[in-house]
Amino acid sequence: MDENVVLANIAAIITKDILFDDKNYSGVQQKFMQTNFHGKNPSGTKLDEDEEFYLQQTIFNNKNHTQNPTNKCQTNQKKRKMHDFSTSKPKFSRQTLDKNIEIKELNLLNDFESNDFENQLHMSKNTFISIFQMVRVLLAKKFSKRTIPSQTVFSLAMWKLTTDEHFEEISRKFEIPLNTCIEVIRQFWNIIAYNYETFIKWPKTQHAQQTTMNDFKMRPELSQFPKCIFGIITLKRLDIFLETENEEMPIILQIISNAKNEIIDCFVEFAQKYNFDETPIGLALSRKTIPENSFLIGNKYFPLKHYLLRPFEQGCTSKQAAFNSLLEPALNMGTRVLDNIAKRFNVLYALEAKDLVEVRRIVETICSLHNLCIDNEDGYVKKKREANNFNWASSGKAPNVRIGETSFGNKRRADLVETIIGK
Repeated sequence: MDENVVLANIAAIITKDILFDDKNYSGVQQKFMQTNFHGKNPSGTKLDEDEEFYLQQTIFNNKNHTQNPTNKCQTNQKKRKMHDFSTSKPKFSRQTLDKNIEIKELNLLNDFESNDFENQLHMSKNTFISIFQMVRVLLAKKFSKRTIPSQTVFSLAMWKLTTDEHFEEISRKFEIPLNTCIEVIRQFWNIIAYNYETFIKWPKTQHAQQTTMNDFKMRPELSQFPKCIFGIITLKRLDIFLETENEEMPIILQIISNAKNEIIDCFVEFAQKYNFDETPIGLALSRKTIPENSFLIGNKYFPLKHYLLRPFEQGCTSKQAAFNSLLEPALNMGTRVLDNIAKRFNVLYALEAKDLVEVRRIVETICSLHNLCIDNEDGYVKKKREANNFNWASSGKAPNVRIGETSFGNKRRADLVETIIGK
């Protein structure tokens, strides 16, 4: 046979195989992207375990696959958050990773069975995949495959946040140089904090504010409030080791959550400097920020304001005690959210950072990931709560931070007691 004919036939066979493989991969990709992260396809039929695992790994292990950014990551990336916790946006380090260092690619999905994975990362594999798909486009802008793959960046950062391990332990465990490990994880915090508004959204529009209040109205345990609850504000005192101070420093962590247990605002400040009126939320609150017919509910550590109600002190009247009982479910919701983030992100048990600015970026990252876990209906925290009743939010030293009460706040609370409890 003519040599040219033989070569032409071989080329045709190779081309056909490539096209066939591409077609199969596209089909697998399409099937995976149409499958939600609870393991069901659009028709509602649940995938069997082997098929689901195969679909997930095909997407992750294909080196040439690029995912279009999700709508959630496309929006608000350049907007500044309403409550600016620092004077400027996080500055990304200009240090470049050494291209000559070989970084071991991490694939935690393959390294652990499902139960072990959940015990280590405090979320299901499906949640891990879903969150990675949302943030990978942000990571790709900073990291290239020549430095370190996005999946490795995400895996290192998640390991640091969900465990109480120090950088040195993580470096040894995954055989990655210590300086590289530290730089990669810190860059992850910077990236998520820079895109804060993508994940943590204060209700600004009239529609968003009304939806937020309606969600609280739907809670049976809060149905007796004639006015609309807008959010639940909670705080926690933490002792954190700061490199710049070379010692542990007490700080105040403050969050505001909605009826879905999502965090809509977070703030961190040194305990000795904390003053609610000087926090961004205290400075920004107005009728435009919170509708006039609504309010926040806080615990005994917060000052009374026209937009912030707290329980009465000990030794109150029977009507005031009854009012406190009505507030209790809302207060429990707030502390539960604070406890949930600690149960999932164990880094809060032994938090260490370069300075207060970095603490704020870590907290913003944790709160962002908390909201993404809620979006994916991840059930780890519920199972952890059933197995362990320890409440991190209510443990430790009580903060002494309440100043700045207003007479208008006292009057509004008194009027609310008369309306709800009666004479």
